[in-house]
Amino acid sequence: MSPKMSKTFRLMPNLAHFLHPRTSSCHLINVNVTACARTIIRLTHSVQLNSNGMLLSCYTTCFKRSNSTDNKDVSNLEKGKSESTKAYLNELGFDTKRIEDRSPTTMKQNLNQIQNSIHFFRNLNLDDEAIQSIVSRQPMLLSRSLDHLKEHVDLLKKYSLTNEQVCHVISRAPRFFSVPVETIKGNVRYAEKLQVSMKKIAIILYYYPSTFSRKRNGVEAVCILIIDILKAHYPMDEEIERKMLRSMFMSSPKVFIRSPGEIVRNIAFLVSLGFTDKALYTVVRYCPETLRVYPHYIQAKFDFVQNLFSLDETDTATLITRYPKFINFQPHVLQAKADMLQEVGFTLQQIQQQPRVFSFSVDTLNRRYKALKEAGYEFKNLRVLTMSEREIKNEVKNLESSTVVE
Repeated sequence: MSPKMSKTFRLMPNLAHFLHPRTSSCHLINVNVTACARTIIRLTHSVQLNSNGMLLSCYTTCFKRSNSTDNKDVSNLEKGKSESTKAYLNELGFDTKRIEDRSPTTMKQNLNQIQNSIHFFRNLNLDDEAIQSIVSRQPMLLSRSLDHLKEHVDLLKKYSLTNEQVCHVISRAPRFFSVPVETIKGNVRYAEKLQVSMKKIAIILYYYPSTFSRKRNGVEAVCILIIDILKAHYPMDEEIERKMLRSMFMSSPKVFIRSPGEIVRNIAFLVSLGFTDKALYTVVRYCPETLRVYPHYIQAKFDFVQNLFSLDETDTATLITRYPKFINFQPHVLQAKADMLQEVGFTLQQIQQQPRVFSFSVDTLNRRYKALKEAGYEFKNLRVLTMSEREIKNEVKNLESSTVVE
């Protein structure tokens, strides 16, 4: 047999074993590898051999598990940090249970971070009682970075708010300081786009800061929604749109905190009362509160006007369109003004012809009426009572001068 043939025959038995294994066995080898301080990886090697010890298959399985000992150490470390923070805040008089309930992660912050935040508030001239009140309502402020807090203060001061006013804002609206500053800046930029003056923006930041912090691009979204709905009733060009939104924003900034659903609901309710086309535009522009209050408040004012002047629904909507601010007053306030005017001799018809008279308080109406009456003014209607203070003083002066000459 040739050497080449001999080699072939020697290989055949081995091939036969692979093709027809009679028996097999499996050997498992486990190896533990520590990947990091917190994790252990177990590699299991499975080897399958035939009865002659020849390799049939081999594969590796990987199991990963956490190192329970290290996890326990980490847990103890976090618990220690939490206890240190809790002890520090308790010593200062904070309600730590309330903080834990409202923001559990705050208690796990580094103690230095908590201390730095409190020092930051103290540097604004906030006393510990005020800080405790702020934190109880917005605990996460303790975990905000100093850069985050400083950005909010710098923004307020950019609009000329004093340190005292900044403290007033954070005391009344701590959530303002918890949102990203870019959310606030974006809403402020849109107000500037509407040509709202810096002075007016400063006033809104001071009295109604949540207008700018409630939602990212929230002011713009509400403006677009209002315009889209109103344009279906009353065509407007861009200049009219901007003037209307600017007027609304300056007179009733809280409207721009409302959700789209609330805006849609209130406009639909106004339409159901008969305010359509230009009337709808007029009411929304000159009494933006109609988009903020609940429908039943609008209904109460509508019913009062209707009953006071004995009008049908169409005439009631027409009268309110002439003076949309009817919606701003409570019925009992409107009734007191109507009663006073009737007591001095004016009829309901005269009052209806000058609805703007409801803008003035009972005391102001009384004072103006008496001054004019004593000077000899002959009332034919109520228009004179709606004039400016200077115009009324000039009228009284002229009447008194003419009386002296005579």
